[in-house]
Amino acid sequence: MTTPQPYGLFIIYAREDESYLHELVKHLKPMERANLVSVWTDREILAGEEWEPSLKEELKNADIILLLVSSNYFASNYIHEVEMKEILVRHESGKVKMIPIIVSPCQWKFDPIVSSVQVLPSDSIAVSLWPNREAAWVDVVEGISSLIEEAELERSNKEREKCEIIERERFAAEEAERKNREILARKERERLEKIRNERLAAEKEALRQAAWKNLLELQTIEAYQDYVVTYPGHVFREEEFANYPELMRIHQWATLSVRMKELTEKMDPYFGWLAFYTLILFIFQKVLSNLPDFLKIALVVPYIAIFIILPTVFEWLRIKRLRQKYSKNNRA
Repeated sequence: MTTPQPYGLFIIYAREDESYLHELVKHLKPMERANLVSVWTDREILAGEEWEPSLKEELKNADIILLLVSSNYFASNYIHEVEMKEILVRHESGKVKMIPIIVSPCQWKFDPIVSSVQVLPSDSIAVSLWPNREAAWVDVVEGISSLIEEAELERSNKEREKCEIIERERFAAEEAERKNREILARKERERLEKIRNERLAAEKEALRQAAWKNLLELQTIEAYQDYVVTYPGHVFREEEFANYPELMRIHQWATLSVRMKELTEKMDPYFGWLAFYTLILFIFQKVLSNLPDFLKIALVVPYIAIFIILPTVFEWLRIKRLRQKYSKNNRA
């Protein structure tokens, strides 16, 4: 588990209030040893080190700015003209929190910066006015601790939101990757299926062409029937038989045979109806036996002519024509 980084405390004070600085730093030591805070003051600048770049760098990296407010603080031009400008920019952007600590009585309520935030100690009573200075600093440290707890909660929430965003992005990326793999796999299957179908179609076409070549060589009824049974979807064209008259006669004969079969199948229902009408006629003959002869003739003759004689004659003539055509093709 990653150890949380301590909050950087940057203390701004006037030189005349250095005694208050030492007292505050001593009371912050327990929090510093608990790795809750990291205190930095200009006293951390080593001899020979350029103090202004170091101060600006630490100010830039700080999380909480502690202002030791007093009349000396307000009298410092450097604090207000240099340090506070950077602090205000970062404070307004939410990158740093600012805590004024009233160390001695002063007119801090007239300052727009200090009066805009919650000050310490409690009830805005200056540290120097407390009967017990130690109690005043304890109150200040507790206020700082409360602010750190709020900041820690905020940091935890942000970290949790960040983790949730990362998790959602990771899930979305995995889902997109999964869908992409599925699409690629489907396309690969379709490609392989297409190749397989093309290969099968090519093989089938090669077999058909070989069978067709065999049919052209043999030109027999058996070869023709085998070809038609094997490749029922083949549509014959007259130009295919241009140089094969014997195969042309076989094809015409087979076509006529198919049509004769279809006609016979169509005639089967007709003969059934013919038998039915004959039975009806027999029943009429029994039922109408007591009627006068002229009435019988008037009822039965139209029936016979319409339902028996005429359909029979028409179908007989059609079958005769087909048989004549069949015989003619056979002789050819």
